[in-house]
Amino acid sequence: MTTDSPGPARPRALAGAVLAFLLAAAAAHGLFLLLRPPSTLRGDAPPVYGTVPSFTLTDESGRPLGSGDLAGKVWIADFIFTRCRNPCPQLTHTFEGLQRDLPSEARIVSITVDPAFDTPEVLAAYAGLHGAQPGRWHFLTGDRKAIVDLLSKGFLQAFEEQAGAPERIIVHSSYFVLVDRDGGMRAYRGLEPDSVAALVRDARVLLAPPLRSVRSLPAVNASLNASAGLLLLAGLVLIRARRPTAHAACMIAAMGVSAAFLICYLVYHFEAGSARFPGGGTARTAYLAILASHTVLAAAVPVLALRTAWLGWKELWDSHRKWAKVTMPVWLYVSITGVVIYVMLYRVEW
Repeated sequence: MTTDSPGPARPRALAGAVLAFLLAAAAAHGLFLLLRPPSTLRGDAPPVYGTVPSFTLTDESGRPLGSGDLAGKVWIADFIFTRCRNPCPQLTHTFEGLQRDLPSEARIVSITVDPAFDTPEVLAAYAGLHGAQPGRWHFLTGDRKAIVDLLSKGFLQAFEEQAGAPERIIVHSSYFVLVDRDGGMRAYRGLEPDSVAALVRDARVLLAPPLRSVRSLPAVNASLNASAGLLLLAGLVLIRARRPTAHAACMIAAMGVSAAFLICYLVYHFEAGSARFPGGGTARTAYLAILASHTVLAAAVPVLALRTAWLGWKELWDSHRKWAKVTMPVWLYVSITGVVIYVMLYRVEW
């Protein structure tokens, strides 16, 4: 078996790097098709029936929450009250199921029509009773007139309060209202199983970003991280097989893929901000531990990789090997945990 010379020929290494980068780009595209959420398979979007007016209410934790906080998100609203005997329990039970059936980026909003009784403390207890995921399923209360106006004039839903009865009776709509990222009301669905299934389909269509949208970048970033990891592993195998030119090609290509990742990462977070982990308990602790270590080490990768590559390019092999013993495991860890973080944040329903 023939081997390369101890010092990789630079023109051949660069040519190999270009080929490796193109292969990595093809692999990244294939990985993107595997990693992107099912909701990116777009269908026909439902029509717009109107726009939700601007509002600010109070959530179950006592903090203000309104249309501005929901802007840019797909969400589903219903109107309930905690003392309701029918149909509120069915509405709330359906929302419990939608937490499992909808992608984690969808938001759920339950607005009380009995704000005098349904204080934030009452709503917090009600949320806990029904397993509401904090930060994903919101319960809102506030000024009674503001809520009635929002229900009847904003969401165009029926509302009636019958006075003089032995027990106060509130009659209200039992529809779910699907709202798009721009506040457009896209669907009114009832409690029937077929209507709920249609609601889920409509929500997935609205959640699906165009493939050229910035919202596709988390899947792109995960694909680039996976491709960089594969190139690093290939480079490790090749150098142990004493193929330094091919090794150099893989490492240069890995730097190119990682640079592409960095650009996509910065663009996404500049445009879309940070995503909150939807889970809790042990899963959240594990996620934050992985994220913290990933973030710290990712900041070191550019320095380590550039220094190691420079030493190799100058053929300072002893120093290159010393740096590579640190750079390789750190870079591999960052690439692998980048994929793990994406899966935990966007693909697992907690």
